[in-house]
Amino acid sequence: MTEHEHDHNHPHDAATQEEKPPQKVTVEDIGPARKRLTIELPESRIQQKIESTYQQLRDDAVIPGFRRGRAPRRLIERRFGTSVRSDVKGQIISEAYAQAVEDEKLQVIGQPDIKDVDQIELPESGPLTFQVEVEVAPQVELPAFEELAVTKRTAPVTDQNVESEIERYRERFGQMKPVENAEIEEGDFVQAHVRILAGQDASDEAELIEEHPDTYILVPGEDRQHRGHVAGIVVEELGEHLIGQQVGQTVTISMTGPAGHENEKIKGQPITLKIQL
Repeated sequence: MTEHEHDHNHPHDAATQEEKPPQKVTVEDIGPARKRLTIELPESRIQQKIESTYQQLRDDAVIPGFRRGRAPRRLIERRFGTSVRSDVKGQIISEAYAQAVEDEKLQVIGQPDIKDVDQIELPESGPLTFQVEVEVAPQVELPAFEELAVTKRTAPVTDQNVESEIERYRERFGQMKPVENAEIEEGDFVQAHVRILAGQDASDEAELIEEHPDTYILVPGEDRQHRGHVAGIVVEELGEHLIGQQVGQTVTISMTGPAGHENEKIKGQPITLKIQL
């Protein structure tokens, strides 16, 4: 643990010194990127804040029997004393913390943790001491970048790279056209009527779980290990089931529903897909 102490009494002009008497701050390292601030406020600063608050109340408070700004101080103290000390405590702690962070040049992350804030009371005389724990941005020592050597590498562009990029643009921006009387090939989009039935190798009379008319299916090839999606269900070897088929045929696939599916009748259950092309 490391710690240091500062008595913050900067050479400002006399008016500034009257506004903000000095405070003592002790900074301790209590963990990685965490510090504890012990802040001691002098009695003069507390009394100054109390006096300015009472003066503001005297100027603004409306008390029956007295003109605004003419009420006796003792009457104002009896009527507002408790709330004044509570307000002054909150204000003076907030101001002292903000000053400590600025003076210590701390890069605070998140909200401060003021220890035992509910038990802190303004003393009748003498200084007020409280502690705050804060998370701060870690200090990072950067290397001397001017000493680092960088080797620029050139990447060869092959015909295969060009073809792959063109194919990627085709998939993104190409327009689909219907093909009549042709076998299905990998990379085709197939329009299909999909029914999901309960059970392994289910017949057409089995329980119908879901039905998806006019859904589109991308026929996966070897580059995708023939793995594809049907109505939101991942189907292994889907491409092998579809490639070579023709319009009008029905492809039947029996499988176990995905474990993460939202439908309980599909989730981890034996199902049969009927895909009419």
